[in-house]
Amino acid sequence: MKLRGGPNRAVRKHRRRAAAIFATRTPAQSLLMAVSDEPDYGAGYESAENGSRDAGLRRPDQRRHYGLGIVAELVNAGYVVLGEQTADGFVPWDTSAGESLVRLERVWRERGDSWWEPEGWMLATEAGLAEADRILATEDWSWAKK
Repeated sequence: MKLRGGPNRAVRKHRRRAAAIFATRTPAQSLLMAVSDEPDYGAGYESAENGSRDAGLRRPDQRRHYGLGIVAELVNAGYVVLGEQTADGFVPWDTSAGESLVRLERVWRERGDSWWEPEGWMLATEAGLAEADRILATEDWSWAKK
């Protein structure tokens, strides 16, 4: 079932139902779903970020390291590519996965953020979109169609 297309009214109206579904996902799944533009776009970021808090990580450097681990998991699985948003759209970095992760960490550190919405820094690949569809197929979103 495809529910992509930005925030939808049913998800906002039934926040608790959506939260229960989000709670079953791993942080990497949550971030993948956010990058692939699921119904409640920000919830994936929020869920992935909450994972760092749930793990007891408070310092910005700890949370950044945790977040980079999630991003690395998605990059290594071939589910996302790293790059940046420009006036012409998303442009993948012409570097290896490892070099791209180092670059992302440097940008992240320079910004001073412990976590941020990386929508401008990564794009779901076809494999990532297929995985997002597989994840959605295992979840009961029937109430969201009402």
